[in-house]
Amino acid sequence: DSLFTARRASVTMRPAALFQDEVTIDSIVLKSPRLAVEQSLRGTNTSRVLGGIQGNGPEKERGEERGKGKKYRVKSLTISGAKVTFSSFLTAKAPVTVPLPSIEMNNISSADGKGLVFARVIEKVFLNMIKSALTEGDKSIPPGIMDDVTGDLRRLAPEFTDDALGRAKEVAEKAREAIKGLFGR
Repeated sequence: DSLFTARRASVTMRPAALFQDEVTIDSIVLKSPRLAVEQSLRGTNTSRVLGGIQGNGPEKERGEERGKGKKYRVKSLTISGAKVTFSSFLTAKAPVTVPLPSIEMNNISSADGKGLVFARVIEKVFLNMIKSALTEGDKSIPPGIMDDVTGDLRRLAPEFTDDALGRAKEVAEKAREAIKGLFGR
């Protein structure tokens, strides 16, 4: 029903910052957020959303508009009590929900330290939640979904091609081999 929900969110900042072209947010705290990753024939819902944010989706023609407007720098973002649910319309398996440890993100900004459009801030939150879920739920996420999600992350966020994604891919490969072993193929 929803891609993302949070039970509670709070933002701390100076009100005068809202009148600047680049808004500095001191902190964002998300309590009990839920992210739903759904696999279909066209990939995952998160890849479509993140691809749209990056200008790889149907909104690409409006890319020039994306660079305009307010930019945001977030000094601190804390996520606690989060869960990511993985489901697939391609299998009859029940959805898998992975509880996440607390996530702390600091200095959310562009590589040069400048602000980001708010969609990019959201993108960083989603990517960190998904990366954490892949690490935490490596044994419970069905291999097909694991493959799609890690492929999406490698394509959309090359900076996440670190050990966590490597481990997730390795676990998916082992699960695939175990399934083949069960059926003698």
